[in-house]
Amino acid sequence: MVSLEVLHSYRGDQRKLTRLSTGLGGGDCGFDFEVGKRYRVYAFKDEAGELSTNICSRTALLEKSRRNSAYLHRRRVPPIANNGVSTTTSKLCGRVFPTDATGSVDSQILLVRIGRKSPVPDSEAEPGSDGSFCVTDVNPGKYHLLFVNRIEEALTSFVYFPGVTDLSEATAIVIPGHTPSDLVFNIPAQATFSVSGTVSNSDNPQLPAKVKVMLMSASQPLLAYTADAATSGSFVFNQVLPGEYWAIVTVDPSVESKWSTRKAGVEVVGNIIHLSLELITN
Repeated sequence: MVSLEVLHSYRGDQRKLTRLSTGLGGGDCGFDFEVGKRYRVYAFKDEAGELSTNICSRTALLEKSRRNSAYLHRRRVPPIANNGVSTTTSKLCGRVFPTDATGSVDSQILLVRIGRKSPVPDSEAEPGSDGSFCVTDVNPGKYHLLFVNRIEEALTSFVYFPGVTDLSEATAIVIPGHTPSDLVFNIPAQATFSVSGTVSNSDNPQLPAKVKVMLMSASQPLLAYTADAATSGSFVFNQVLPGEYWAIVTVDPSVESKWSTRKAGVEVVGNIIHLSLELITN
């Protein structure tokens, strides 16, 4: 959900303050809003009657929507003064080492802007068989470079440049800057553990359909796991990286809309069994 102060409304909702929904990005077409920026928003009502927008609409930063502004105000588009600010994108290249960190598994290099509230990466690239990678069309800014590995959708590597697992120890990369074109990104081996348990419902022994359990890192916004809960309530995560997580139970709202859950803190330092989670239906 995004809260907006409306400076001008052309059609529809005339309120000065409004909220709309969008996705988180990636495959759900979510638009990546930033706090403090001004946008021209093309919103529509979703199935619930709430305002939504996405990257498939004409929603854009105000300075990138000048032609639409000219059409709405019926005026000619004047030339843009850049005030000496560079708008040229850059390319960031390097090599993952050891190269056997890539291969038959699903690996990615993610570029995450520092200070952004959204967990959505700005750019991404896939390392080649020799470990080489290039992230293209990078806008000016300060970033963290992140290597992730997936095996059957489970994250089995989560490493920040130059080769650390703790975000506080990561080295920031400034674009444009004096970043070498042949970065060496060291990928240490990381152990994974299994986490299993049961979801219960004290009000009703029968769980609703499509119950899922999520493990979300307490410190790493992009580190999360999802598993389906069986009708008996049992669930299992086969490969989880060590760290502190929040465990949350979710239910598909199209199946059951009135429910709540208590999140539970979980510290993964070894295999965990008998993790007990509770789902409360109203």
